[in-house]
Amino acid sequence: MKKKFMIPFSIMVLAIPFTGMVQAKNYTSLQKNNTGEITVIDDILQEEEFQNEIKEYLTKEYGENYVEKIERNQQAVQSANKIDSYFSKTRSGQVIYPDYIGGLYIDDEDTLVIQMVESKIPTEQDLEYSTYQSVLAVDKNSKTEYVKYSYEELQEVHDQILDYFLSDGNNNITGLYIDVIFNRVIVDLNNYTEKEIENFRNSVIDSPIVSFKNTVGFKTISTVNPGAGFRTNKNHGCSYGYRARTSSGQTGVVTAAHCFVDKLDGSIASVGPVTEWQYSGSIDAAFVQNTTGATLTNNLAQKPTTGNITTIGPNVVSTFRVGQKIAKVGQVTGYTTGTVTATSYSAILPTEGLGSATFSDLVKTAMYANDGDSGGIVMELQNEFNFGYNTMGICTAVETNNPNVTLFTKASNINSKFGLSRY
Repeated sequence: MKKKFMIPFSIMVLAIPFTGMVQAKNYTSLQKNNTGEITVIDDILQEEEFQNEIKEYLTKEYGENYVEKIERNQQAVQSANKIDSYFSKTRSGQVIYPDYIGGLYIDDEDTLVIQMVESKIPTEQDLEYSTYQSVLAVDKNSKTEYVKYSYEELQEVHDQILDYFLSDGNNNITGLYIDVIFNRVIVDLNNYTEKEIENFRNSVIDSPIVSFKNTVGFKTISTVNPGAGFRTNKNHGCSYGYRARTSSGQTGVVTAAHCFVDKLDGSIASVGPVTEWQYSGSIDAAFVQNTTGATLTNNLAQKPTTGNITTIGPNVVSTFRVGQKIAKVGQVTGYTTGTVTATSYSAILPTEGLGSATFSDLVKTAMYANDGDSGGIVMELQNEFNFGYNTMGICTAVETNNPNVTLFTKASNINSKFGLSRY
């Protein structure tokens, strides 16, 4: 039976000027009951009708020249990655920027913005000067923006707060991230008062780099229905994220951990048992091993049926940029696009049956999703279908009362933790 996959209404992304203290919302796991038919992401994306709907959607979102805009965004991402290659990295792979770099992001015109700390720019006599020149020359369309703090200063303050956030489960912090555009570390507070801000400054850090937002806590929806069409043995409707395999060659599918409540009761009748599961740290994910045979394997491994179109490629994105264009497919809201707004977001997320868990290193986005999209695959938005999609992660949560803000778990973190590879 041919599947009908509807494109949802348009996304509206609002740019809000930075005022130091602004209103923020809270997040909820994307959950809802599902009784729909089983659908596999790879199968949906290769349908010619669906591809035509995507083209119509992108035209509506970005205009007739959407291909040009997406290509420009991709070029900016590649230029930022090239800048990163000039600098050394920590053992964990984090780039160590020199003190004259404030940050990198992609603006609303899909142009790379290179932030500089003017007082720390090297002179011609400095050893770092040639690298500085290379940074400026990496993209002829890039813009230079001068900021007060270096990215390393932002990272140092962020990490100090993160240590406190992860070690104190009863603190008032509900979210934390580096806002590279505004050159600040943002702390979301549940109880937003001058007294609580003063307590934070006295007990954690008193720094002009930190700005605060107001949150009202998190809520969860009591039933589960992430993404694109399957049921657990508890009859929870959930969603396939992306296929993967272990180092020993065992194949399966990645989805959201909170579909299953816990690993012990985790299985999908049409696929197999949950063999890896984590709902904490940087990961809300489960790996469901395929033990049922050819039907599921063929669905997950099915090749495009029209032309030479590539659907989801085997590449996994491990570096993220503010302003980078992305897309997701979820069972309820379908195919939507948006941009990355924070590359490493920390938050407390609750789920019924699991309680509240503290997360770090999620990706925050301006992208529409809603109840039922958890576990759906998040992909890099590329210029045309024959270029394929690179896997970025799976949908995790949505901001309460604002479905245009979504969090997702990075596929690179999932694969590293579970010992998986995309194929």
